[in-house]
Amino acid sequence: MEETEDERLWIEKQRIYERNRDQLLAQDLSNAQSHDKAVLTLAAGALGLSISMLKWFGVAVWPDLLVWSWACFVLAIIAVIASFLVGQSVIGKRIDALDIAHHGSAEPTRSHTEHCAECLRLANNLMNWVSGGAFIVGVIFLTVFAYLNMKG
Repeated sequence: MEETEDERLWIEKQRIYERNRDQLLAQDLSNAQSHDKAVLTLAAGALGLSISMLKWFGVAVWPDLLVWSWACFVLAIIAVIASFLVGQSVIGKRIDALDIAHHGSAEPTRSHTEHCAECLRLANNLMNWVSGGAFIVGVIFLTVFAYLNMKG
């Protein structure tokens, strides 16, 4: 049985679609990994540096800013670590859905498994936004604290 021109075009479009989708998924994974590494490294570094700089300030002006910056850095670190765990759960749910689709298992239903994976994916995205936002706010608090306490 020979393929028609329309079938060949459809097959070629499908290949292009799959190749582009795979490239975008790989880029998305790379971006997520870079975000997590950057926030984790920078938040931990800023936390450690700001704690070690305490001795440079005698009586500090607005010390609450420093405490709030620490809280933001800790929140950023916790959100990144939690996103690792939630990301693993998303992968597990996606594997379950793939197994169900492949083997035709009746439990749990595919729609339930996909719904759980989608909820976890949204939670993971939220944690990424929280980690990035907390880091930025922490940097702002730390910068304002340092500016207010500069001598000279």
